[in-house]
Order: sequence, then C-alpha cells, then structure tokens
Amino acid sequence: MFCPVKASPTVLEQINEIPLPTIIHWKGNHWVVLYGEQGNKFVVADRR
Repeated sequence: MFCPVKASPTVLEQINEIPLPTIIHWKGNHWVVLYGEQGNKFVVADRR
C-alpha cells in the first residue's frame, strides 16, 4: 500500500489542519507516527 508523505517543518503549528495519523520527521534524525494530542502532550508511535 502506498501512503503519500508530505514533509513540513511546521507540522506542529498546523496540527489541527493535517489528517491524522501522519508520519513526521522527529528531532531531525528518525520518523515517528503522530496520532494526535492528548491534553498538552502529543501521542506518537516510536520504534526506538
């Protein structure tokens, strides 16, 4: 299955505008799945 990926350095500023879950480049060195927000924290899946 192919999933389109769009890179954006401002993904956290646009969190309410993007479809979730989405794949983001985390801390400049690996990729994680961002599921959304829970309170004032972000919910991510990270293999590390």
